[in-house]
Amino acid sequence: MHDGDKPGASAIGALVRSKAKKPINAFPEGAALMHNMHKMGTHFSYSNRWSELIAVGQRVYGDKVPSIRIAVDLNGTRVAAQQGLLYSELRLSRALTLYKAKEPQVKWEVSPYIWKQATEFEGVLDVTKITTKLAQCVPVPPRSRSPLVTHSSSSSSHLLFTPALHFYCGTTCSTCCLACRYETLYTGGFKGIIKTTTLSKLRADTLSVVDLDRLDARRNLVRKEMPVLELTELGKTCLLRATLECERRFTENKTEELTGAPVVYSRRELLVQVLDIRLCGCAHLTPEQRREAMEIFTDAYVTFAATARAHKAALEEQLKVAHRCDTAG
Repeated sequence: MHDGDKPGASAIGALVRSKAKKPINAFPEGAALMHNMHKMGTHFSYSNRWSELIAVGQRVYGDKVPSIRIAVDLNGTRVAAQQGLLYSELRLSRALTLYKAKEPQVKWEVSPYIWKQATEFEGVLDVTKITTKLAQCVPVPPRSRSPLVTHSSSSSSHLLFTPALHFYCGTTCSTCCLACRYETLYTGGFKGIIKTTTLSKLRADTLSVVDLDRLDARRNLVRKEMPVLELTELGKTCLLRATLECERRFTENKTEELTGAPVVYSRRELLVQVLDIRLCGCAHLTPEQRREAMEIFTDAYVTFAATARAHKAALEEQLKVAHRCDTAG
């Protein structure tokens, strides 16, 4: 259920693989940074500490310090909670730095270097957070029984040949229909784009991070492109771990090294790329994947046509039988 959270969880050291009960990719430094940021957030959940924090910050920086609470990561299974924690703390970083100087006995640390690391971790989580959408399933309303299902929305119209999809699901029709009921047909084709986009951003030469020099009270913070070579060692490791975890899950990489391989699509996923009119340009596919998608589509369309013809013939035969019975009666 939380498979889409794994790249982000691995990036910050919350997900560790083991062999013979021994961790093989532990990241204690990353886990320590997140633990420090967590303690920073929970510190202001008690008494009037939050009011003091905002007062200290606004006394120096005025309305550039937003009156927001830190989004403490209470949900331990959703990595989006950790991204929200870091983002809210970065918004209050100036006030938090002043508060630490005023109350040095608090059990968490801040420094320009820690804030830089936090921006890099948040930047990586901001890239991987879209993979959490892979696991979100929304019930689908009852569909038309017509072989060609048409849906119109305010944004676009989508055409899907459901029998072709059912044929290539690898399951019986009843099982497939049950699965489709909990998988939104209008977004299923975007799984490949989500995977490809995420890997492309993680493999880029720069990482989009919050610009700490341009903080203000706006909810959407200004970001800047940070060259990967200029990241801290902790930030580089975080980015590497996220990229490797995505490769292991999306490209069938079974090693502990980056390969740069493209995203691997199932036959059903390739078929959807040419059935969904929003994706049929297939710009995100490699030439080999496009050719394979068209071959699968051709086979599926022949199956679809044969199924439709057989269904039509069966209906006509039923009407003839009913007519003969009515005439005889």
